[in-house]
Amino acid sequence: MHSGRILRVAALVGLGVVFPFLLLVIGSLSGAFQAKHDLHVFLPDRQGLRPGSAVKMDGIPIGSVESIKLVSDSTDQGRRVDIALATDKQFRGIIRKDSTASVLSDGLLGPSFLSVQRGTSPPLEAGAEIRVVPVQQATLTGLIKAISQAAKCPCSNGSPSRRGP
Repeated sequence: MHSGRILRVAALVGLGVVFPFLLLVIGSLSGAFQAKHDLHVFLPDRQGLRPGSAVKMDGIPIGSVESIKLVSDSTDQGRRVDIALATDKQFRGIIRKDSTASVLSDGLLGPSFLSVQRGTSPPLEAGAEIRVVPVQQATLTGLIKAISQAAKCPCSNGSPSRRGP
């Protein structure tokens, strides 16, 4: 009876040591404990971004989308959605006042991400806004439409032309 109580106490102490260690390891691997530098971009809509979407510079992940909020009092069509970014502090010196951002996707069907282009002016302060430069990307719908238009016959009556003897 006494040994059962010792065993329970030993198990509880063991969990008390192992659990915090596991939290620390998992948190450091996921970047949960890294210092963040908060920035914002404003878009007309979320353009496929969601919390957790990657923020990249030169193809390298430098952070993620932290939150997406509607701007209730915006009269500017291009500033209806506030995208809050959490970028790793180690990259704060290379995101500059004249840096720009664009929403891109990994291929035709890949997830959307925010691509930040380098600038040359002084670094942005925490909470500042990165100016957005819209980019026209190829989409699956656009590709199908282009193929459909290319397949149409240039004949005036719409029927396929025949070549032959």
